This record gives sequence, structure tokens and C-alpha cells, in this order.
Amino acid sequence: MGNRSRPTMYLGSVLYMVGLLPTVVFLFGWVASLRPGKLEGERLARYTGAMLILFTGLMFLPAMSTTHGA
Repeated sequence: MGNRSRPTMYLGSVLYMVGLLPTVVFLFGWVASLRPGKLEGERLARYTGAMLILFTGLMFLPAMSTTHGA
């Protein structure tokens, strides 16, 4: 009830919009890490690192869906 006044009622929306920037940076970095390297083992290391980052991010989906009601 306290955030129904004009200045604060948009705070949640603004935070979600600002949160899109780190998400986009994360996705660009993840896609860039999948590019094949010049060394033999480097490609496997990049792929493994990218998968670890992806699955770590996916761990938060159940928590976000329960707290945000999606």
C-alpha cells in the first residue's frame, strides 16, 4: 500500500528495466565464450565454462518463479 504514490510506484518497473542490461551483457558474454578457440583444449574449456555459467544462472529460475509469482 505504501508504494502506490506517484514517485515510488514506478520503482519496481525501473529496477526491472535496469536489470535487463546485466542480463544482455551476460548473454553476449556467454555466446562469445562458445566461439571455438585456436588451441585444442581451449574449445572444450570454453564450452565447459559457458555451460557452468548457464546452469548456474538456471538454478535461480525456480526461486524467481516462486517469489515473483510467474
